[in-house]
Formats: sequence, structure tokens, C-alpha cells
Amino acid sequence: MTESKKGGIPPYLKKLLLALAAVFAVFAWISLIPHRLGNSPKLVTIDRGMPAGSVAELLKENGIIGDIFSFKLTRLFRGAIFKSGNYEFSPSMNNWKIISMLVSGKVKQYKITVPEGFTAKQIARLLAAQRITTEAAFLKKCADNVFVRKNKLEGRTFEGYLFPETYLFSANTQEEEILRIMRANFNAVMEKNGVYRKCEERKLRFYDVLRLASLVEREAEKPSERALIAGVFMNRLKSGMKLESCATVYFALGDRVKGKPRLSFRDLEVESGYNTYRYHGLPPTPICNPGLASILAALDPAETKFKFFVAKGDGSHEFSETFGQHAAAKKKIEKQEYVNSGNK
Repeated sequence: MTESKKGGIPPYLKKLLLALAAVFAVFAWISLIPHRLGNSPKLVTIDRGMPAGSVAELLKENGIIGDIFSFKLTRLFRGAIFKSGNYEFSPSMNNWKIISMLVSGKVKQYKITVPEGFTAKQIARLLAAQRITTEAAFLKKCADNVFVRKNKLEGRTFEGYLFPETYLFSANTQEEEILRIMRANFNAVMEKNGVYRKCEERKLRFYDVLRLASLVEREAEKPSERALIAGVFMNRLKSGMKLESCATVYFALGDRVKGKPRLSFRDLEVESGYNTYRYHGLPPTPICNPGLASILAALDPAETKFKFFVAKGDGSHEFSETFGQHAAAKKKIEKQEYVNSGNK
């Protein structure tokens, strides 16, 4: 009686199964064994529309994969369509993990920390430094009237609504998406802290609070002075005085006074709606993107009789009720600065 009649496995089938097992073992080896890339990760950019063969060649050139054939074979089993973007590959990754990353579009993300008080231009430079977008493209979208209205913002730009926080963005993220994320974060923080509700209860225009908060953010260096500075500005507004905030002039002049510790009398004469030495009221838009503490200070200014303040040079301010007291305080501080500079 033959082996097949006894119910055993025919020889040809055994050979086939052994061959398949060998193929599977080889496939597992080339798919799951990582290639040596050195000690540090490597960043590779996959362009939009790049053919799979070109992707394999690029990865081979950068030492990400051992050989193109094994990579293509793994992709054949995986059934993959690659997504474009910047990818960071670690030394421990094998073909299967590499292909899975390319299929899922798990691109490298960059951490962007926006400090309190940064302007849209400063944020644009942070983004451009990481090649997430260009400075010009970001600022253009910030001032896009249609996009501003679509997001239901008061004012004419996103200035003030770009909440200071740490964000994760991938390279070449669309400007609309960046602004949408930052605006959503801003909105969530305002809702969580009852800012919108309090404005409505007190019949305050939120945009006025936001513009005032931006001045407080740029003028107050010490947290303990935020509400007091907000109170000074409110007193000036109520009495019909100009705000005369140097921070607004710095904003109006932009890079022309970058790094300048003091403004000149000529600087204070600049023709701009943001120059609160020339025009009454709050500036047309926020002059920066304030943090929550400054927004809350603008929402609840300190009750005070002070109408003036001058920087003392150590981050704090001297506050005064009258112009005479203010002038004397300025003179005293200037004299002290003169002595401290070594002149006697």
C-alpha cells in the first residue's frame, strides 16, 4: 500500500510545505530584522507623489533599509500606499515597521512652544525655523479677511487669538490647520475659565478685554502687577486720557526698534493707529497674544486711583496718582540709573 493510501502526506507536498516554510522564514527575516543605522535616528523626506520604487531607493541611500529587493518584497505582502512627509527612522526599525510608518503617515512632529506675549510675527518665525510653514504664508493667512470671518473672530487678524501653549506640528502643516488648532485651544481655555460668560454677565465686549490684556502682557513683567497695570489703563480710559503705552509703539514700529531698550521722542511720534501716544482708546487689535493671567487681569482690573506708572529697571514699576508724582518718579529713577551706570 502506498503512503498516500495510508493517509500520510505525499512527498511532493512535503517538499512544497518545506519550501513555503523556507520562504516564510526568509520573508520574516528580511521583514522583521532591523538594519543597522548607527546610533541616532535619521530624518528622510518623502515627497508627494513619489513612486514606491523611488522611496525604496531613497531609503537605501540613507541607510534606512539593507536592500531594495527585500523592502519591495515586504511591501508586496503588506499592500502599502505611502504617504508623503518628514519621517524620523530609528536604528531599531525593520522593514515592516518602516512600511507601517509610511502607510499610516506617522510623520515627525515638531514641538513649538509659544511664550506669553509673542506676536503673530514672532510665532511665524518659530514655525518657519522648524520648516513647518513660511513666515510670509502664516502671516498672510492670519490677516486673511475671509478666513478671519469664517472663524468668527472679532477684529481683522488672528493676533490675540494665538494662545500661548506648547503645540506639536508636522512639517508642511497647512496654515489653516495651525490657526484652527491654536484658535480652538484659545477658545477652550476661555470657556474653561468662564471668560466669555463673565464678559456677557458684566456686559463687556470680549475683544476690548483681549486688547487690554495684550497691553498688560507686554507692560507687566511681575505677575503681581498685572491687575494693577490693568487698573491704571482702565482709569485712563474712563477719564478720557490717552493710554500712552510704549508697548503699542514698539508694536507699531516692529523690527525698526528691535532690541531697543528705550524709545526716542521721534519714535513716539510715529503715525500709526497703534500709537497710543497720539490716539485715544485701545489699539485697533491686540498687540500680542496674551496668556490667561493677563486676560483675567484685564477682566478684573484692580480698583486703584493710580493713572501713571514708570518702569524702575528691575521689572517692577512705580505707580502714581498725579502727573506731578509721575514726573518726580521718572526723574528719581533716571537719576538712580545714572548713578548705577557709574556716573557720579
